[in-house]
Amino acid sequence: MPDILKKILKEILVLLLIIAASFGIELLVFNYRTFVKGEKADIFYQQGSETPESLETVEEMAHGVRLVMKEPTYIKKLQVVLNTPEKIDYTFYVRYDNSFKTEELEKVTDAYWPELGSGFSNIDKDVKVLSLAFPKGVELKSIHLYSITAMNKYRLLFLMITLLLIYVIFTKKQWFSRQLDWITAAAILILGSFTIFSQGISENGWDEQIHFKNVYQLSFVGGEIKSNDTYRLMCDRLTKDRYNTAEEKELLTQYLNDKYHSNEEMIENSVGFKPSYTGYLLQAFGVWLGRLMNLSFNRMYMLGKFMNLLLYVIGMFFAIRLMPRKKEIIAALAMVPTQVYIATTYTYDVTLNVFMMLGMVLWLKAVLEERTNAIRYLLGSVLAFGFGSLSKAVYIPMIAVCFSIPEKIFKDKKQKRSFFILVSVVLLTVLMTFVLPTLIWNATDQIGTTGDPRGGDTDVVLQLRNIMAYPLQYIRLFFKEVFREFGRYFAGTPGLAFFGRMNELPSRWNYILIPWIFGMTFLSRKEDCWVLEKKYKISLGVILFVVLGLIWSALYLSYSPVGATHISGVQPRYYYPLMLPLMLLLGNKRCVIDISQDGYIRIAIVVPLVLMLVGMYGNFFAQ
Repeated sequence: MPDILKKILKEILVLLLIIAASFGIELLVFNYRTFVKGEKADIFYQQGSETPESLETVEEMAHGVRLVMKEPTYIKKLQVVLNTPEKIDYTFYVRYDNSFKTEELEKVTDAYWPELGSGFSNIDKDVKVLSLAFPKGVELKSIHLYSITAMNKYRLLFLMITLLLIYVIFTKKQWFSRQLDWITAAAILILGSFTIFSQGISENGWDEQIHFKNVYQLSFVGGEIKSNDTYRLMCDRLTKDRYNTAEEKELLTQYLNDKYHSNEEMIENSVGFKPSYTGYLLQAFGVWLGRLMNLSFNRMYMLGKFMNLLLYVIGMFFAIRLMPRKKEIIAALAMVPTQVYIATTYTYDVTLNVFMMLGMVLWLKAVLEERTNAIRYLLGSVLAFGFGSLSKAVYIPMIAVCFSIPEKIFKDKKQKRSFFILVSVVLLTVLMTFVLPTLIWNATDQIGTTGDPRGGDTDVVLQLRNIMAYPLQYIRLFFKEVFREFGRYFAGTPGLAFFGRMNELPSRWNYILIPWIFGMTFLSRKEDCWVLEKKYKISLGVILFVVLGLIWSALYLSYSPVGATHISGVQPRYYYPLMLPLMLLLGNKRCVIDISQDGYIRIAIVVPLVLMLVGMYGNFFAQ
């Protein structure tokens, strides 16, 4: 038998074993009580009906019901059906024996959405007494306590992904050094696709309801769009507590799919087009394609997100491939959990992050290789910086690195002059997209119309005049805010392991995350130790300072109350486009470690990969 065929059969066998092991873990661990021990239960009570055989008594109260078991019974799930015209919170109390056979009482509050038809809650305890309480005016129709062997498809897929990644990490060491771009892209694609699939219809990203509204409207050509009940609901933003179990997730998906064709009407397209909307184009194409294919709403919604993920995967693949040295730095930054998660949401941040990364990499390639044909890399860098910064123009000063390049790259002075003119034109054009409107508002006294549309005592014009009246006080405020948050935003879980409305990983993970990012920044292998020349570092330092100033000042103008002594709205994720320049700025030849290339690369990728898996297990799929 040829060796290649043996290798293929071996990998197929491994995949089959991974699938079998995942099913085994799901059945033997997560369904141990029902599948192995056979502790199944099915207790259904309808208000006013006879007491089920498994119950000692049923005590109906004015605003609740109390169920007393004949003996402690393992209950996995609770299903309630209530008669209520609006969303309410209900509370249930579970009296049970813990693992030490000591009686305890647990109180749980859950949300009930009448449009779903049922509410589900996880119990997973040996129940002795269960009491259910609900607000005045709410009627209990039925309550169902049950324990059955049920395969959670999201958890099952998560187990398969985890086992597959473990297999690759420990048995495919050569892949990390030989195919770093492919292995990183594959990992991001797998993790991102699972995130999109497992979360389904959710708006847990930053201001995702606003981004989806813009994407949806841009997916229509012309001045009108088709509105419906689901679209209107998504624009108001789905609350985080819409579901917390796999059963409720399926009910919500079906509800939104049904409502997608309810009360359809053509309305005016209200978003128009702005330079920042270039970051939506691929997502809008995905939504348009889903509509063309007549997909259900949830599949169309996920397709739009997948287009964002695809852009991130392809962009980071080429960034790693084009990086002239220390490709593992780009791979590590590409695997940052926050950014992988952002790539699975509706946002224009992905376009910004990808093209800013490509711009820096192309500039580095031109500077470090110093070939006479490197001008094409510089042109690519200018285009990448320019296009990426259209989403958030405060980052356009990064293009100024293109002013710091070796003379030998240019054929003659004319080519050099033409290139510098191009860089200047792109820089000023993009910069004016947010500077010019502010100046016009100030010149025309547009007071009361330029603040945060979400409300608050904000006003761009008044805030600008406040800064001009008290420049020294603002400078002091700026430095205080920047230095206070600098380390936490660059190296902590807020900046590197944050998952939108699901929050960040617990602070204990900083014990892994901070050494990892500092190691990637300061430590180099003896065989691959290089630093930028001093002149480039000086340029990067000045540019980083300017960009930081624009970020904090833009947020102070738009989202901070007039005259406030704090700056509101700056989020750790805004620092991501600055991480590669900062790592280049801090690189040195003194901190050298003796480690193999395979080991160094695996550390670069595996640490963020593990943190991403931890975040996924805790947040990304309902039990």
